[in-house]
Amino acid sequence: MTLSYAAIFVTIISFIKSTSALYEDQINKYDWKKEYIGRPTNVVYDNTMSISKNLFVITERHVLASLASKNGQLNWRQVSDEKLVKLMKYGSDILTISESGVMRIWDPVTGILKWDFSFGSFAGEDIEFNFIAATVVELDYAESDIIVVSTSDGVYAVNAGPARSGSKPKPKVLYQKYSNSIQGLGKLFVNSESSQICVLDIVKDSSITVRFFNAKSLNLMNENVIPTSWLDNTDAVVVTEGNCLVYACEDMEILYVIDIFQGSQTSHHSFSSLGITSGVKSLQTLEDSELSSIGTDFFSVSQNGDVTHFRIEKKKEIKVINTNSGSTDALVSVLKVGNEKHYFISRISDSNLEVNAFSVKSGERNENLKIDFKLPSNVGTVNKVFINMFLKKTSPMGYRVVAVTEDDCMMVVSLPTRLSWRRDESLSDVVAAEILDLPLSDMEAGIEIEFEEVEKLSVIQMFVNRIKVQTGQIKAFARHLTKGIKEGTLFEKKTKDPLVQDESLTRDPFSLHKMLVLVTKCGKVFGMDSLSGEVIWSFYLPEIENAKLKLYVQRTTAHFPNPCSAVIVATDENQSAFAIVFNPITGEITAERKQFTGIIQASLLPFTDSTHIRPLILLSADLNVHLIPDSQEIRKKLNEMRDYVYIINADTKNGKINGYWMQKEQKMLETFILNIPDGQEILDIKSKDFSEKIDSIGRPLADRSVIYKYLNPNLILMITRSKVQSDQSSLTMYLIDGVSGKIVYYATHKKASGPVHAVHSENWIIYSYWNTKLRRTEIASYELYEGKEQRNSTKFSSYDDYPGVPQVISQAYILHGTVTAMGVSRTEKGLTSRQILMALGRGSVVGMPRRFFDPRRPIRPRITDREEGLIPYIPEIQITPLALITYNKTIPAISNIYTCPSALESTSIVLVTGLDLFFTRTHPSNMFDVLKEDFEYLLIIAVLFGMFLAMVITKKLAQNKKLNKSWR
Repeated sequence: MTLSYAAIFVTIISFIKSTSALYEDQINKYDWKKEYIGRPTNVVYDNTMSISKNLFVITERHVLASLASKNGQLNWRQVSDEKLVKLMKYGSDILTISESGVMRIWDPVTGILKWDFSFGSFAGEDIEFNFIAATVVELDYAESDIIVVSTSDGVYAVNAGPARSGSKPKPKVLYQKYSNSIQGLGKLFVNSESSQICVLDIVKDSSITVRFFNAKSLNLMNENVIPTSWLDNTDAVVVTEGNCLVYACEDMEILYVIDIFQGSQTSHHSFSSLGITSGVKSLQTLEDSELSSIGTDFFSVSQNGDVTHFRIEKKKEIKVINTNSGSTDALVSVLKVGNEKHYFISRISDSNLEVNAFSVKSGERNENLKIDFKLPSNVGTVNKVFINMFLKKTSPMGYRVVAVTEDDCMMVVSLPTRLSWRRDESLSDVVAAEILDLPLSDMEAGIEIEFEEVEKLSVIQMFVNRIKVQTGQIKAFARHLTKGIKEGTLFEKKTKDPLVQDESLTRDPFSLHKMLVLVTKCGKVFGMDSLSGEVIWSFYLPEIENAKLKLYVQRTTAHFPNPCSAVIVATDENQSAFAIVFNPITGEITAERKQFTGIIQASLLPFTDSTHIRPLILLSADLNVHLIPDSQEIRKKLNEMRDYVYIINADTKNGKINGYWMQKEQKMLETFILNIPDGQEILDIKSKDFSEKIDSIGRPLADRSVIYKYLNPNLILMITRSKVQSDQSSLTMYLIDGVSGKIVYYATHKKASGPVHAVHSENWIIYSYWNTKLRRTEIASYELYEGKEQRNSTKFSSYDDYPGVPQVISQAYILHGTVTAMGVSRTEKGLTSRQILMALGRGSVVGMPRRFFDPRRPIRPRITDREEGLIPYIPEIQITPLALITYNKTIPAISNIYTCPSALESTSIVLVTGLDLFFTRTHPSNMFDVLKEDFEYLLIIAVLFGMFLAMVITKKLAQNKKLNKSWR
């Protein structure tokens, strides 16, 4: 009985220990998360109410999301592993189709999956799914609606059951294979009144194949092949009610009308007779696949921007209803709500969006429904427009416009012309980032100026400067005091972070308040406040969209009064480079944009000029160099330090690494070529961070000796993979000296594959890979040592050759989970233990002490191992909830982990990028240099006061005792 009670007690204690976590009041104090969805590809509105309260979006980042129409707030989202190709309403639910052919039905309120179905595995057949289009055939109320999906090989009809009643669907699926696969542009139309499905295969300069199916049985009703050798523009084809196909022939300048059911031409009209003065760019009609709703109206968009409204009469003749002239590109949207049917012409210029509404019935423009919106200066041109038309009580109808710009900005403009909200969705795809210190405050700047000029000034001048500085400090304090009294915020806490007292963009004593500079894939650059995640500034560079981007910081805020400076270098496939120099604190572009050709590599030089700028060198294919900035001073210093300037370039396409050295005439000389073995490809290359601090050059052992670290600053990690994509593939890790080209060490992992994520720091390397045989993630750890004798204590040379150096110790570990990114904590002096940060596939970030990956961990620890602090070797790396720096937050599709030091040695700043942004700070060795929040200040004061009181009392007693003793 006693043993059972003891067992219960131990179990309870173990559970209490495992539930230790972050306190609730600590959440979001010094961390934040910003949620994004990516660039929208399609938008559907909630039509269950007259005015849609929500809109549903699918994006390029494989996200299905629900946004509030009023403010753009994210209601819910679902992240898919594959591309979503279709979004539409199905009854009161949301329906999506993925690229691989999985159809899902979602609850529009909660985003919960109700039902899914895979077309690819239908009826046990291995059918390739190449999506063309999808729509819904609305049958009588007694029957369920039919979902029609057209692919390149056939058509599906899915009866998902009573969607209107909200009960769980019982799907019935039919499939009809085409006699010939779709070769050109596929289009899908349905007629709910006659329960017909119409599938078109429009082949340029050849023919149009038309197939009619019965929606209920999917039997083929009719198939026609219409020869159209004159068809040269597939965008200039529309289908209207009555099975009429209209095509604009550019060469012959004729509009053709064809009966697609009979397969015969009914009429044709010349452009001149219809008032079309230039070539037809496209033909458009109602944004629907329901032929009975489309009607007989269609619209042509001309090359010169004119939009003409046509209507097909009973005798298949074309009648011109209205012509809207314009000089800018036009997008036509035709919408129907209830009995209201309007078309909207959106005209887009570089800085303006103009939308006009017209009645389809009369062709008249409604002046009260005009939107003329001036785009913000920091966004790109609008390239997509989604319009939501709704009925109103006071007027027949209203509408709102969802505009998507080239820089992935999503804006909603409402009537009267006003911006309701905007979302910068480009932040969902960050490709480069830097975490920078903020500049000094005015008071601290005055002190810096005073001490910078000490050697140049006399005592009197220094005294006058001191008076001026202190006068300025008094004025600044008075302004701060006055502002706090007026606003009533004098005694209020300015920030939620207990260690940061000032919310302004100035450096705090602990350097925890940072500026986050983010460069996105589409070419937009952001400056964000690390306290709140608020965007401080942004600018858009369309020239660098989808290019290979690098962000370099040339001068930090440590060199007052010189401003901070950074440069973005974008290179394309043709080796053309584009460089932009800007101030990362203010977002101001400080120099003219420069363009270079034939650039193969860019790197910061190992010195600064008189203004503390670290020059950037660009190496071209002809081995000439370009400098940013370029000056005589920098050229002279480069010539003096040319012996220390080496550059390597990895050609991943051709599988080789080239090394270069600077010559006297400031032209690079190729020093080595390292060819990767045939059958291998480069997966990843990592070099050391030039700014990292190393606390010790050796490691003390239990016998009181020291084993010295192999600290080669030129060491480069390269990981290659065999091109054999099977279970027999292998990974090879190379350690290469970037100056001499010598392979210092290499190791091979058989039956291993990517993805690979690595960390390279000091004398150790850690990387993750996938074991194809055992189907698990493994982590390899290496440490490099010189031995117990230090080879050179003054300087390092890559050309020194010491036999047996380095000594490599390695070990492997098992991680239960996939790794999507890896990073390492950084502190100001490098004294704090390093923490390995790993992003897991489930969307969390775990911080593990590096000692867990120590390759010297013994299987059977000896007494000497315990003295060194080595823990026993266990293959599995256990991830505890306390190790998750994201605690209960999920960041989908994590791509990078960025870290930087703060002024507190115990604290490292962490920025996680992916679909979302997450900012926090971590304490690898706990927070040893700051008092805890729950520190007992009152208790300490009481103890000190008690000790002081006891000292006074004992002093008085000692004096009385001494006096009494003297009288005896």
